[in-house]
Amino acid sequence: MTKPDFISEPVLSPTSVSKPEKERVRRSIIPQKLKRVRQDAFLKKLAESGSVTQSAAHAGVNLCTPYEWCAVDLDFKEAMESARGIGEKTVLALLEEEIQRRALAGKEDPGSPNLLMFRTKRLDPAYRDNATVSVNAVGPVAIQLNFGTPLPTQQDGDTTAQS
Repeated sequence: MTKPDFISEPVLSPTSVSKPEKERVRRSIIPQKLKRVRQDAFLKKLAESGSVTQSAAHAGVNLCTPYEWCAVDLDFKEAMESARGIGEKTVLALLEEEIQRRALAGKEDPGSPNLLMFRTKRLDPAYRDNATVSVNAVGPVAIQLNFGTPLPTQQDGDTTAQS
């Protein structure tokens, strides 16, 4: 007995043809959406904390991943730089507030004030010990440099100051 032609040749339905195509499209869209969600979570946390390490952990990505995103996406790189700047200013404000609170509270609080000051010095050049000054001048210029506080001067009739 012979089989009819319609049984011997497989017939592909429209759903069976388009299913692999749908899977391919879905697989390419889902990682892109997930990547965008993770980038948004990373940038939000970076603007809050100023820390790439904390932000990467919060977004669920490896520490190297944000830098890889920056290498291929200039918009993300700009957003990351902006978020990091906002985060560092936020952290600096919190550090200054904590320094002020500890200065008024005294030695009641545990923790290292030195570590707090090191972090503050890294974020704001105004707190650094070494200041660099650059002067661009044309022609003869007299420059006077004063370091530290001046010594008290001896005044007439002052017998306490000896030279």
